[in-house]
Amino acid sequence: GHDVQYLFDWDDGSDSGWLAVGTTTASHSWSAAGTYDVRAKARCATHTDVESAWSETLEVIISEGGGDHYNSPASRLILTEVNWSSTWQSQVQVTDVTGGSVVQVYYNTGTDRRGPFSLWNNGTGAAGSSVSFANIVSTIDSLDPDPFAYGSTNGALELITQDESHLIQAAVRTYNGGNSRTFPALTDCVTNTAALSRELVIPNLSNDADYRPSVALFNTGTCSMTLEVKIWGSDGTQIGSTMTRTLAGYEMSVLASELRQDTYSNATVTVDVTSGTGRVLASGQTAHRTSSDPAAHVAVQGLGSFANSPGDHLVLTEVNWSSSWQSQVQITEMTSGSVVQVYYNTGTNRRGPFTLWDNSMAASWGSSVSFSNILATIDALDPDPFTYGSTNGSLELLTQDGSHRIQAAVRTYNGGYSRTFPALGVNAANTAGPGRKMMIPNLSNDADYRPSVVLFNTGSGSVTVAVKIIGSNGAQIGTTTTRTLAAHEMSVVASELRQDTYSNATVTVEVTVGSDSVLASGQTAHRMTGDPAAHLAVQAE
Repeated sequence: GHDVQYLFDWDDGSDSGWLAVGTTTASHSWSAAGTYDVRAKARCATHTDVESAWSETLEVIISEGGGDHYNSPASRLILTEVNWSSTWQSQVQVTDVTGGSVVQVYYNTGTDRRGPFSLWNNGTGAAGSSVSFANIVSTIDSLDPDPFAYGSTNGALELITQDESHLIQAAVRTYNGGNSRTFPALTDCVTNTAALSRELVIPNLSNDADYRPSVALFNTGTCSMTLEVKIWGSDGTQIGSTMTRTLAGYEMSVLASELRQDTYSNATVTVDVTSGTGRVLASGQTAHRTSSDPAAHVAVQGLGSFANSPGDHLVLTEVNWSSSWQSQVQITEMTSGSVVQVYYNTGTNRRGPFTLWDNSMAASWGSSVSFSNILATIDALDPDPFTYGSTNGSLELLTQDGSHRIQAAVRTYNGGYSRTFPALGVNAANTAGPGRKMMIPNLSNDADYRPSVVLFNTGSGSVTVAVKIIGSNGAQIGTTTTRTLAAHEMSVVASELRQDTYSNATVTVEVTVGSDSVLASGQTAHRMTGDPAAHLAVQAE
């Protein structure tokens, strides 16, 4: 005759707590895609130590739908680092995805938060229109009515629209003459951030004869947070000492000298939150010691079931091998004992699978391997005659099963010039598919840059893809490029993107026929130096 209370376990590290007597329902929302086994138990409200066993589980599948992806358009976006010095400056493009957006900006340098300032009023503008600021920090300087020395500073940029019905995308190119790096704006969501029990990983950082590294950190909220940053070598052991930073609300901080105390190549850096309830964005950078050419290293999740978490099937959209260019690939073990096989897809020719890395004897997380010329390595593994030299293609990396998971990244380089790119999971957030369009921001075909776009059909069926260039007024430039891709075909769109002259345009990629998904990435090369930059594709809706 005693009253009963109930408790729900949501399978994401949280529960409902014991509900009040008479309450038999509870609701919950999950912050990440995945499959969750929800269960419940009961207890006596009078003798609370008397509990039932757990119920059978209810499988709840949370999928990443349109508008809910970690890289979807948003009303608040953050660029982890922009610069203005005597030699470097950051050019920012903002695209109004919905139309009618009024964009304000905050500039966070150290603990100084400047703003908000009205950056762009597109109140009557069309969906797809965009604006570009050649030196964003200088622009903000002109908007700030109070005295502040913006020159020789770097900081994190927040872009905020008037409400959640007005959505934008943004990207930055930080450049010095013919050298540049590009980076997408990020949403302040669980997939993009580190927090308590959620670690970010920055792959493929080096401090050696060729490169010097740095890491940018930004506290996205008002609460103070303490972080630990560690460097991990190829054997999975820590290099040097742990770096600790406490960030005040909205503080941006750069780790540079601390990462340059030891010599290492192709290491992995982790960012962990040890105290505080907020979220932290992170990004990595390397600069070539001779040319000073910079490259951006995208932070990804170290665990979990997020769209950029470790996986058993990852894809690098483009790797190269020519007389002057080659692609160096790093693979990091995120579980233990992975055996990694590789497919190389060049045009319609699919080579493999070949066993690329047998890490089955490794006992712990974090070990890694690097291949200085991945295509030469695959050439040596392929028993059949095939000319790998002077080709480019997409690389698939697969482990033996879903309990063995990896992360990977590529640096494609020519002497002192390079671009870096993360391996992507084949999921809804990272791909274009039926009713799901991708966009590649900030592409130019002008006196300074020439563009290209890579497409890779991830499935076993044929798909037709439409590629369009959208100008700053939201109108299409030139004609639509149509490509039909066979199963696992990789294709580069280059000459078609170079028929018209434009700067800071947006390219959209849309599947018009077929049910499979397509990965896409953008590249620009400086016309004088040949320096390349990678442009990550993001969701267009």
